[in-house]
Amino acid sequence: DDSFDGVSLTPLLRGDAVTDQLTNRDMGFELFGDKALIRGHWKISQLRSSELRRWELFNLVADPGERTDLSQQEPVLLNSMIAAWSQYAKDNGVVLPQPPL
Repeated sequence: DDSFDGVSLTPLLRGDAVTDQLTNRDMGFELFGDKALIRGHWKISQLRSSELRRWELFNLVADPGERTDLSQQEPVLLNSMIAAWSQYAKDNGVVLPQPPL
């Protein structure tokens, strides 16, 4: 299958109105073992450089600098987004780097 799952970010980059296609969709990311998923104005991230190496949850509208972790206040949303990231990783064949021995 040569198709891929995605949405053009061109309207967003042009400054056009953000479409439902962007705001009503989960967008997963992985880079060098750092993981993230954005859903609307919510974002979860798990950074390898973090001492705790746990998922954190942020409200990007209220906290664009991602300073206040809301994972304890919103556990249902957090777990839903973690499950969505896991599905994203499975669907896209994400291979995480192995920790050093």
